Amino acid sequence: MTPDIFAQYKARGFGLCRIPPGAKCPVDKGWQLQPLANPDAFGPHDAVGLLCGPLSGGIIGGDLDFHSEDEEAWRLADEILPGTEMMDGRPGKLRSHRYFTMTDTQWP
Repeated sequence: MTPDIFAQYKARGFGLCRIPPGAKCPVDKGWQLQPLANPDAFGPHDAVGLLCGPLSGGIIGGDLDFHSEDEEAWRLADEILPGTEMMDGRPGKLRSHRYFTMTDTQWP
């Protein structure tokens, strides 16, 4: 994780957590309650996790775990889900994580 990435995410109002190399989720105690405010909390090989919900201004994430050959599911996802400019993924599934913002009135 670079300080530039940390600064960009923080500037967008995102709450962040640390994901150690090789891990699939945060491991730090209390990660879901308090976003990390200091880039020094991240090691050079740590991934940056995005905290969803009120800690990130209402952002939520959708994880589309369709097989790449399931073109109909991908097409339907594009038709059904609202548009978003914030997407990421891995090679071969670059749009498999999509992020949306919910307002306070949309939270249960």
